[in-house]
Formats: sequence, C-alpha cells, structure tokens
Amino acid sequence: GDEALDRLRGGTAPCLIVLDLDMPRKDGWEFRSEQIRDPKLAAIPTIISSSGDDVKQKAAALSIEGYFENRADFDAFLELVGRYCLIE
Repeated sequence: GDEALDRLRGGTAPCLIVLDLDMPRKDGWEFRSEQIRDPKLAAIPTIISSSGDDVKQKAAALSIEGYFENRADFDAFLELVGRYCLIE
C-alpha cells in the first residue's frame, strides 16, 4: 500500500486503480483512506477486488466506483475496467 501510494504521488496518474482490500502491511481500507485525503490521488477512479459476500457493502463504505469478486470471470473484470480505461 505505501509503495503504491508513493508511486502514484511521484508519477503520472493511471486511468484506474484496482485495489485489493487484503494487502499486507497497509490494507486496502487504509490505502483508500489515504488516497481520498490526497487531492492529487482522490480523483483517480478506484475499483476493488475482494472475496466474500459483502463486496457491495465494502465498495459503498469506501466510496468506490465499482467492484468485482475475486472469483468473477475475466469478461466481467474487463467490462468494469473498460468504463475508465481504453482497452484495445
């Protein structure tokens, strides 16, 4: 999480952040909290990847633009990414 935040702050903003809530050291909840407090990073659309039955509630709690379950199919993932990024 910390490394990702450092890279985002030091580089060109990506079209989308795909966030796993179960990262070690700084989990996705902490990452997202820092992201939305940083004006440079707050505007980057973010979707979460998570397992469990409460993915929709987690996304709402984090003001996330979208979500997919880790066990979701690849086409569903590409559709969600395609909302924010040009896919060729």
